[in-house]
Amino acid sequence: MMQHTELLKTLKTLEEQIVDPAFRKSATFLSQVLADDFMEIGSVGKIYNKAEVITLLQAAEAQLISLSNFKLKCLAENVVLVTYIATKQQAISLRSSIWKLNEGNWQLIFHQSTLCN
Repeated sequence: MMQHTELLKTLKTLEEQIVDPAFRKSATFLSQVLADDFMEIGSVGKIYNKAEVITLLQAAEAQLISLSNFKLKCLAENVVLVTYIATKQQAISLRSSIWKLNEGNWQLIFHQSTLCN
């Protein structure tokens, strides 16, 4: 596995791309970065699978989402937890993502967003 700092930089970039309108409109990019068994628990408690998230992200209005305070914790060999804060307009949420190294590529297998305000 990569060194901690290098890995955090790689996963931070992927997280930023997922919220970047230029990337989130790409079904190809999303299909590659989201694992086939991906699951998300949204900020209102609804559970989504990979296909649902791809559809929602492609249809979403382009909004500036700022990500900060990234932290990384190794859970198992080639499996890590990334936590951070997302700010969209006045809404702040705590985010957690579990990433797994799959055939040389990092894929998101789980994501959860919890609103703070």
